[in-house]
Amino acid sequence: MNRKSNTNAIQSNNHNTKTNVIINSSSLNSSMPKVDGYQLNHLIGKGSYGHVFRAEKKISHEIVAIKCIPLKSLSKNSHDNIINEISILKQLKHDFIVQMLDFQWDKAFVYMIFEFCPGGELASIIRLKRSFPEEIVQHFLQQLASAMKYLRDNNVAHLDLKPQNILITGIHFVQLLNGLNSFKVWRQVILKIADFGFSQHLTNDESVDSLRGSPLYMAPEIFKRQKYDARVDLWSIGIILYECLFGRTPLHGMSMSEIAQAYQRNKVHIEFPKNKLSELCYDLLNGLLRIDPEMRISFGNFFSHPFIDLEHMPMVDSFKKAKNIIAKAIDFETKSEYKSAFYNFREALLYLMPLYRWGLPTQPISVKKQEQLRKMIVENMEKAEKLQQKCGIVNIDTKLLQEIQSIYNHIDRARDFASKNLYSESLDKFELAFDKSLKIIKENDSKIRNEFFGEINEWMTEAETVKAKYLAEQQQQTSSKEIAKEEKIFVAQEAIELYHNDTKSSTTDSKPDWYLKLKEPEKSNLSGHSKLLIHKKVDDRKLDKTNDDNDNDNVVDN
Repeated sequence: MNRKSNTNAIQSNNHNTKTNVIINSSSLNSSMPKVDGYQLNHLIGKGSYGHVFRAEKKISHEIVAIKCIPLKSLSKNSHDNIINEISILKQLKHDFIVQMLDFQWDKAFVYMIFEFCPGGELASIIRLKRSFPEEIVQHFLQQLASAMKYLRDNNVAHLDLKPQNILITGIHFVQLLNGLNSFKVWRQVILKIADFGFSQHLTNDESVDSLRGSPLYMAPEIFKRQKYDARVDLWSIGIILYECLFGRTPLHGMSMSEIAQAYQRNKVHIEFPKNKLSELCYDLLNGLLRIDPEMRISFGNFFSHPFIDLEHMPMVDSFKKAKNIIAKAIDFETKSEYKSAFYNFREALLYLMPLYRWGLPTQPISVKKQEQLRKMIVENMEKAEKLQQKCGIVNIDTKLLQEIQSIYNHIDRARDFASKNLYSESLDKFELAFDKSLKIIKENDSKIRNEFFGEINEWMTEAETVKAKYLAEQQQQTSSKEIAKEEKIFVAQEAIELYHNDTKSSTTDSKPDWYLKLKEPEKSNLSGHSKLLIHKKVDDRKLDKTNDDNDNDNVVDN
């Protein structure tokens, strides 16, 4: 259960900042394995399945990491996991997933050859740094979200996401240590998801029930031995996000059995130090860490969440997209369609600014290119400001923009819950959106109010529809409960009448248990409410019989 990542490129000391980058290979009982075409240098990591070596390809001198797995020590399950991992990794190729370059085997070992990640594990950096600024965490999360979207598009669920299985490249571990507080260093960091030993092919509709993962990052539904699906990865991402922001996991210090008991008893409450987070970051974290998977944020809403903003993540085609949008903006401007021109210039800036700030994840941007980007940003900002004044468009500051994005996110969640027939949760989200909208309307000028009123009316109509469905559902549930109560009483009544004659002469002590539960419920283990119901029904039957006898007497008299 505490399986350690086998693809870790750097193994760091947990507590000492003087990190041991190389593990002494003299501890190995035998000489290094021989891998065809590669020269193994030294041991850099150990795992439950084997050892990881830094190696060099003999012809190209490319540096790689090779996981050497001894076949004789493998159980049937371990053997199946390795075959599964290889088959999945052969299909995957993504900037933020550790790539398996090749694999070999002989009589003694299976060799998995990976790209070398010189920055080590994210877990090591969290231990040293303790927590990260929200801006850095957002940058990390964009990379993980991009990888997760690729995995979902290929119907792959990782099922063991944790900082130990997220490796760092783009920068060497020693450089990271020397620049822990330098933004220039952090902008070079590239995260890559590793260790697919527990992964599975799962579509959005498929579920499994096997116990797998690492306790501190494992979703509640796995602990509860319920069927689960790919959404367990969203929970794990939420825990990783929490740990990056606050320096510890929410259930830090608890053993696996303690965590399992807490989930089984529904006694897990995760607290978020909200004052340290932006509204958007809090909203995402709260959506990810929902114990009920049906209430957890969906993959679609996760990928489109404004805190992640995958659309404007710096990528190779970001510059091209920005240039195309600028061309549209200029075209609108020449046609005197100034409002459309303004919004297009602003959209172009949303692509250019992250590109300038963070650069590209896979290749460095030259100084000349950076200066070109800076000039483009300044030029287009000036154009946007002039058009804004010309159109009389209200200037919306960053904080207000985040609040508006948060409202749209609440509406998306409300619609998502409604589509799953979770009407109560949907209404809660609509209510949050309305509260925030009314606050914005009260605190801002008429132009913003006018823009919001139209949308609020549409949302109100949606909310009314959801409310009607919720009330109908409640009415149906109440009706079903009443019917169930009547059925229970009827069964009790019939049982009493059926066996009444046989038990007239019996003493209480000789009466069977079924009879005590029905005729004399105070001597049984029934709940107080059930006892009262049965007593009431028995009393009603006695009263009815008395009335019937009286009626019969009246008939005779007449």
